[in-house]
Amino acid sequence: MRHFIPERCDFPTELIPLAEEGVALANSCKELFSHVDNCYSSPYRRAFETAKIILCYTGYPIR
Repeated sequence: MRHFIPERCDFPTELIPLAEEGVALANSCKELFSHVDNCYSSPYRRAFETAKIILCYTGYPIR
């Protein structure tokens, strides 16, 4: 899955967080990924935030 909508800001690309809309979209997809037992994320902040939101109740680590 690709990360959701980034915040518009002047940070370096890898430090740009998710926008509020991106957070809402990630939250809306949590149940679709409830069966996932492995998750790999790029080190980009918004990618990690997306993975963290989607996997928050599975208990599985993000690698």
